[in-house]
Formats: sequence, structure tokens, C-alpha cells
Amino acid sequence: MKITHLGSSIAISLGALLFLIGVQAHTDADIDIAGAAVIVGALAYRSAKKRKLGEVPNTYVRIRMELLGLVAIFLSVALKNDRNFLMATHPITNIVIPFLSLVPYPFIALKKAKVPVRAAVPPPPDVSDVS
Repeated sequence: MKITHLGSSIAISLGALLFLIGVQAHTDADIDIAGAAVIVGALAYRSAKKRKLGEVPNTYVRIRMELLGLVAIFLSVALKNDRNFLMATHPITNIVIPFLSLVPYPFIALKKAKVPVRAAVPPPPDVSDVS
């Protein structure tokens, strides 16, 4: 069995673990939101990487969904009540984890594709070869 996309698989697993711990802990550290941010960031990164490797079609819907997830991560930090207090008291879950969830995406999204990117719709057959 070949393991593909190991880094994002580990990030998704750690995000799920953080989310489950956050749901059980009931603290003001928002560990569950940090776990969700890790999961969404890893899924966006994996989707962009699959697009760049030519494993999936390069569609606008896919790109928009990736960006929507990243905007949700940003808004999960920006729209909190007492944001400054939470950043001062719990910087790991309110600054570091969301930041590390957002950082890798531009590096893979702006990287040139290694293989020609498949179009979302296959080109029509060439009818000029009809004899």
C-alpha cells in the first residue's frame, strides 16, 4: 500500500485529535476551533497539491473551495469576542495554529505544475480527420 500525501494526512489526523480533545475539554482555549483550522488548512493544501500534480482537474470550483476554507480559518480568529485577550492568554490556539494552517497553501498554490494540468472538461474530438 502506497501512502500518498503523508504530510497532509498527518495534519488531518492531528487536527481531528485536537478537535476531539477540544470538544471534550470545555476550556476557553478554543482547541476545537484550532483543530478544525488544521483540518481545513490541510484539506486545502492537499487539494492544491493534487491540482499541481495533475491528479485532479484544475477547476474554479475547487480553487474557490480551497480559498473559502482559508478565509474561514482567518475569520475564525478575526471575529472572536475578546480576540486580543484570547491571543494574549492562549497564543498557541489563537495565533500559531491558524497561522501555520494558512502558511503552506500559497507555497503549493503558486508553485508551477510538474505535469500539464488536466482541464475540467475534455476537449471535443477532432472532426477534421474524417475521410
